[in-house]
This record gives sequence, structure tokens and C-alpha cells, in this order.
Amino acid sequence: GLAHADHQRGRRVAAAGLKHWDVASVHEMAMIHGIQRDAHFHYHNPVKSRREIEDAYRTYGCRRFVVDCREELQKISEVIGSDATVEIAVRLVLPRDRGSSAHDFSTKFGAPEHICVELVQQVVALGYQPVLTFHPGSQSKEPQVYVRHIEAAARIAKLSGAKINT
Repeated sequence: GLAHADHQRGRRVAAAGLKHWDVASVHEMAMIHGIQRDAHFHYHNPVKSRREIEDAYRTYGCRRFVVDCREELQKISEVIGSDATVEIAVRLVLPRDRGSSAHDFSTKFGAPEHICVELVQQVVALGYQPVLTFHPGSQSKEPQVYVRHIEAAARIAKLSGAKINT
């Protein structure tokens, strides 16, 4: 089944040397953790329950979480508390470019630039390390889409006054 195929792909990727995994669920963390005990997780799903945050942080050692709203950042802060090793990736969204991606999920999550500036400042105020992330669309056919997102990220970094982790 699908779970077996995912597990086999995970084993091949881990065997190739990958240590950092972009995951969307604690279930994915559990599967990868079973394959690779020293995996590092980037939890890039902006909608997480308190239990999922707790399990990701305490059980699987996840130290990067994504947010696109104040409420999610507050929830993470309440669950984790103070930890300067935690990175919070603020997810940017820009108005959609029609026809630029084969599968456009780019506007499903993310915050506009002015909210991202505020979120980055709140991340710093809470003692976490700020990161910026975006999803310009899967299989994007237009390089200019990436340029627009990178330029927006640069504006957010400058306006926030924060040193953004890379």
C-alpha cells in the first residue's frame, strides 16, 4: 500500500544521506524517525494541534515550526515555552500568478507581507530564531515567480529589523 511505498522511499532518501526532512505531520515524523533516529524535522504545516506541537517537539526533537498567523505562534509558544534553539518559519503568501504552476497550492497558506513583518518581530520577542519561507507553487514554470517571492522576503527581513536565519 501507500504507507509501504512511502516507507521504502524514505529509506532510500535516508540512505542517500538526507538528514533534514520537510514534514507536514507527526505521522510523517514517526515514519522517518523509525528509519533514521537522528533526523531533523522542519514542521512546515501551518495548522497544528497543541498535541501535535508537543509530540513534534518532545518526542521527535523538532526545532523548526512554520506559522502564518499570530494564533499559531502563540499556541507554539504556550506549548514549548522558551527555547532559543527553536526556529519559527514565517510563511509568506503573495497574490497568485495565473498559470505559473502545474499545481497551485501557493495561496492556501501564508500571510501577506505586512503580517509577516509583525510575525517576525513577535518571533524575535519570544526568543525564537526567525526564518522566512514561501511556496511559489509546485512545478512552477515561471522563474519570475521566485524572484517576486525572494524580493518580498528581502522586504520583510528589512522592515522587521531582524536577522533572519538561513
